[in-house]
Amino acid sequence: MKIGDLVRWSETNALWPHIHLHHEDDHDLCDVRQRGIILDKNPKFFFVFWENGECVANCSSDLEVVSEGR
Repeated sequence: MKIGDLVRWSETNALWPHIHLHHEDDHDLCDVRQRGIILDKNPKFFFVFWENGECVANCSSDLEVVSEGR
């Protein structure tokens, strides 16, 4: 993975909220974080700008590349 890649949550990370959050009023994070672009990285995290406007630090194991940047 590199800066500019289009990513989504890995299958394991996408299932986590369904298993651990049982609140009816919580929105599904998978719905608001379907795709994002890696803006920056450091040795531990990738900083992803998600479609809903959030910028979140994620581990590489949390992400899957949808499309590689140029």
